[in-house]
Order: sequence, then C-alpha cells, then structure tokens
Amino acid sequence: MTATAERPDQRIQGFPVWYLVLAGVLVASFDISQEFPSGSPARRLVPLGILLLHLVLWVSVLRRRMRYTRAVLRSPRTRLLAFGLAVLRSLLGVLLGHLYAGPHHHLVVGLIMLVVVPVGIWCDQWLILRTLRRESERAAERSERAPDNAAERASA
Repeated sequence: MTATAERPDQRIQGFPVWYLVLAGVLVASFDISQEFPSGSPARRLVPLGILLLHLVLWVSVLRRRMRYTRAVLRSPRTRLLAFGLAVLRSLLGVLLGHLYAGPHHHLVVGLIMLVVVPVGIWCDQWLILRTLRRESERAAERSERAPDNAAERASA
C-alpha cells in the first residue's frame, strides 16, 4: 500500500467542480454583463462581484490546495490553455459578429465560454494531477524499497 493510499488526507486533489463552474462564470460574466443597458451599474458590478467571490473562495476554501495549484499554474499546458481560451474568445466575437445578427451576441459568447472554460480547466488539471500522483506513488515505492535494500546489504 502506498503512502498516499494510507493517508487519504494527503492524496492530491484537484479543484472541486463548483470551483470550475465558478471560473467559467467569472470568464463568461464579462460577456453576459454586456447584455445590460450601457448606463447600468450592473454592467460593471456583476463581473466585479463574481471576481471578489472568486478571490474570497480562493483564499479561504482552496487554501489547502495551494501547493498543487501552483504546480497547475506553472504548467506550460496551463499557459497554453489560457492563451487558447483568449484566442477562442476573440474568434467567437469576430465570427459571431459576422455570422450572427441576433440581438444577444454577447450572451451567446458568454454561454459558450461558460461551458468551454470549466471543461478546459478540468482536462488540464486531470493531466497534471495524474502526473503528480504517479510521481508521488513512485517516490513512495522507492522509499518503501529503500529499507529493504539496506537490510539486504546488511545481511550479505
């Protein structure tokens, strides 16, 4: 049995699903808030409120996962994902501007981003956490074998 399996509190965990949805809402909130009238204070306050909620939850609830979060954020795949999402958002804006003449252009872009962002983050974290878990399991196996090897050398 590995060290991570013996202590479930030490098991590497990813972001909870609610956080992924909140990240999608945060990204989508800018476009969705553009549907409010131009003079409305809600146009600025909705994304700002969601950002503040996001930061408060990040600092309070997700504090335990900061070590693994740093590994996720430092990953080149995560940077590529962020760049890809920015490009996707720009392309959606341009394409829908030319192809869709409906009244709720920003709402459509926001809803698409609401789905794409959590799925992208989940896939990225799954790959990174799978790698981290395998590395920690290998390290635990090596540490379990190290005393056995030392005992064999002492008896020989």
